[in-house]
Amino acid sequence: VLDEDGSEITPTIAHAIPNAAPNPAPHDVHSNDASQELRGSIDGLLKELIDRKVYQVEIMDPTTGTLWWLTPRALELQSPESGWKMHVGLGLRHPARTISTVLSLLREHNVYHKVIGSENALGIMETNLTQHGKVIAIYPRNEKEMIEITKILDHALVPLGERYIIPRFEAKIGRSGALTARYGVLRAGKYDGQHILVTDRNGKPVLKEDKNGKPREQTVKDSRDGREWEKTYAPDFVNWNPFAEAGIEFLAPPEEGWSANHAELPSQPEGERK
Repeated sequence: VLDEDGSEITPTIAHAIPNAAPNPAPHDVHSNDASQELRGSIDGLLKELIDRKVYQVEIMDPTTGTLWWLTPRALELQSPESGWKMHVGLGLRHPARTISTVLSLLREHNVYHKVIGSENALGIMETNLTQHGKVIAIYPRNEKEMIEITKILDHALVPLGERYIIPRFEAKIGRSGALTARYGVLRAGKYDGQHILVTDRNGKPVLKEDKNGKPREQTVKDSRDGREWEKTYAPDFVNWNPFAEAGIEFLAPPEEGWSANHAELPSQPEGERK
C-alpha cells in the first residue's frame, strides 16, 4: 500500500489497536453501507478529470496498473517539508459529489492536493490501518491558507448532509464530518520523507546540543498511527492548534482511534474537544 507521498506502508497493522483481530476483515467500499452511486461513480469522475487534462497520474502501480494518486496539472506543491495536512473522507451516500465539490474548490483557491486515483486503490486503502478514509490529501502552503480553505470547504460540505469514513487517528475539524487533520511530513526533502523537523510555531528549528556540545537540529519519526506521540494527530513538540485558535471545531480522536465504521459514530463521540 502506498501513502500519498509515495512511500510504501505495510497493510493492516493489527497490533496497533488493542484487542484487534490478527487479520481484520477489510472494509468493502461497495458494500450495502454505500449507495449504488459509489459503484463506478468515482472512477467515472476521475477518468473525466484525466481525459480533460485537469489532473495527471502522480503514482501508479506498474505491475497492476492501479492508479494511486492524481494531482492537479495547474498547481505545484509549495508546502514546507512538514506541518499540518488535511484529508477529506469517503462519503457513503454520494461520494462522487463530495469529491467533485472539494476538488473544484481546491483548484479555484489554488490549494495543492492529491486525490485517490481509482476505486481499486481506494478499496485497498480501506484495508490499511493508517490509510483508511483518505480520499483527498490537502497540502497548504501555510497555516493561513489552511484555515481559509478549511472554512471554505466546511461551509460547502455541511449542506450535503453526507456521512463519511475518515482516517482513524486524525482530528476531526469543522462541522461537516468530512475533514480531518494531522501534523506530519508534507513532502520528501532533507529528512527523507519519514522524519519531522522539530521547530517552533514559526518554523524555526529547535536546536539541541549533541555529545560534543554542538547545537544540532532535532527530528522525530512521523508516526502515522500516532502511537509514538501523546496526541495521535501531532508530535509532542507541536503545542499550538491553529484550528481551535481560528474558532474551528476541533475534535481529537479517542485513544483507540475512530471506529471502523465512522458513519455510525454519535454526534458527540468520546474524543477530547480542544
